[in-house]
Amino acid sequence: MVGKNIEFCLFPGRGFGKLVFGMDSEQIKDILGEPEEEYIDEDEGHITFHYPKKGLEILGFDDESGLKLTSIELNKLSQAKLWDSKIFSLKLNDIRDLAERQGCILVRKDVTTGDDKSSYEALYQIKKLELDLYIDSNQKLTALCLGVNSTKQDEIKWPK
Repeated sequence: MVGKNIEFCLFPGRGFGKLVFGMDSEQIKDILGEPEEEYIDEDEGHITFHYPKKGLEILGFDDESGLKLTSIELNKLSQAKLWDSKIFSLKLNDIRDLAERQGCILVRKDVTTGDDKSSYEALYQIKKLELDLYIDSNQKLTALCLGVNSTKQDEIKWPK
């Protein structure tokens, strides 16, 4: 079982540490134990596991993929590393510099949050990595979401 706070490396297109896109829910439970919360949305055809105390806000399993892991959302408790840097300890400009050194472009996306009180002010993406970065008013990362890669025809490219 993984400890309270896990420190894993992000592997765009592959997953997060031992969590690999394409795993089923039982494989995830074997690694992390039972989720703190599990949500089944039969209308939308997906399941989500929640382990927020471990830094894993959402693990998403999509029905179209055979209920395999397709998305991972992390909070700062995850102590996630990207390109050997603890990503949640960096400010936006540092993240931008880090991405550019790796040949990636960080693009701000317009988001409509409606009436909810979101914990972030801006959304930035590194599209080629399927990586969304949620930045607060202090220019700090509050959450990130990593998705499985797909082709231009929206076919999932599972890691090998």
